[in-house]
Amino acid sequence: MMTTSDVRPTTSRWTARGAWIADFVAVLILLTGGLALIASVAGPINQLTQPGGTVYVTVAGHVSVDPHGLVHRLSPAVGPDVPKVTPDGSYLTRVHSADAVQLHVSELPWQLRLLSESAAALVHLCIAGSAWLLWGLLRSIGRNQPFDERNPKRLVALGVIAVVGGIGAPLLNTWATSAVLSHLGVSGDNPMLEASAPLNLTPIAAAMILFALATAFSKGGQLAEDVEGLV
Repeated sequence: MMTTSDVRPTTSRWTARGAWIADFVAVLILLTGGLALIASVAGPINQLTQPGGTVYVTVAGHVSVDPHGLVHRLSPAVGPDVPKVTPDGSYLTRVHSADAVQLHVSELPWQLRLLSESAAALVHLCIAGSAWLLWGLLRSIGRNQPFDERNPKRLVALGVIAVVGGIGAPLLNTWATSAVLSHLGVSGDNPMLEASAPLNLTPIAAAMILFALATAFSKGGQLAEDVEGLV
């Protein structure tokens, strides 16, 4: 028959193992955040050393871009004189997503080169900030302090970062694309290439979940304090 003295060592071992795993994951997340922070600075600096830049574009409905970057006409209504989709010194490539097309421009002013990297820099900054917050959250959990008074604030901050990164990055990309297309002179009437930022509700949904968790952690902390006061 198992006694209380037999259960306690087993529970302690599982608690210690869980704390070690939480600390290990926290360190990995912190390292990832450090790399993202470096990338957020190195990316724009490296872009400034390049003569051109790359932005994401939407191709007009009467042409398409195959996986090799070749442009094909879809609508005969365009006529035999199909306007050149990309100006001289630039070309299109397809990326992993079926709807994602990159416009590569050989030469751009330094302001546009920097702007073309702004969305990626923002994403890396958000990853770094999220990693720092998750590191603190996991460390408190690993030390058996899940209701640390700082954890609700960390969860709220994670929700804010999710919205900033998830919505801000596409908007920055659209701004950069519009500026580059305007610089190339292909953003007039009936453009072949367009800039667009489709609305993505996922970051907002993630933020709402994190805000709800923050409320739960806050209530849990208050309950834990009340229980300690009764003991």
